[in-house]
Amino acid sequence: MLSPLELYSHIYILFESPSAVLIDLPQRRLRFRYTPGELKIHSYQYQGMVIDTDQRIGTLTGLANKLILKHERRAQDRLALIPESSIEYSTTITGHISVSIKLDTASKTHAYHVDEVLGRLVDNGNLQSKLFLCYLYALTSHYLPDALTSHTGTETALSILRLGAVSSFNMLTASNMDILKRIAYLTPAREFYPAYIKVIQQVYWDNNLLFIS
Repeated sequence: MLSPLELYSHIYILFESPSAVLIDLPQRRLRFRYTPGELKIHSYQYQGMVIDTDQRIGTLTGLANKLILKHERRAQDRLALIPESSIEYSTTITGHISVSIKLDTASKTHAYHVDEVLGRLVDNGNLQSKLFLCYLYALTSHYLPDALTSHTGTETALSILRLGAVSSFNMLTASNMDILKRIAYLTPAREFYPAYIKVIQQVYWDNNLLFIS
């Protein structure tokens, strides 16, 4: 269940007592608790939340590395935990994009609230979490709109980039600039051919993405 979030070698299972087994993910700064005989795995960091048996959220289809939590009493209260690192992606035979995050170099984990009322994923207000989510939306875009947002990933990504919270900042960190560059590289590259005539253009597309992205 935790393999989308962490490598097996970095998951530590600790037998604390006959009634408590601790599951520690130190690199993600996450910890879970399992009581033998129960069907739930509880989160320490997010009180009252357990790992959801349904890992679908109606968006970011094709993203392999996410873990969905839900509240024990409020099933509609859900969180998507997504590690941030370099990303590999390719087109599948179904027409979707397969996106995987390199867990061995993941630096942090973002928590996004699944807002099913307004149909969106809500970040924690940090600029990096907004930009990373924007990048994931762009990569996982499809011809059909997402069930959660009622928009394609490309449309949602563009709406994030237009937010006032994204354009109003004191300074950009190296991580902010890195992910903005990765978003920019999704755009087809264009140049004149031949360069000195400037009549015909060459367009370079990313062969691992759908043209809609």
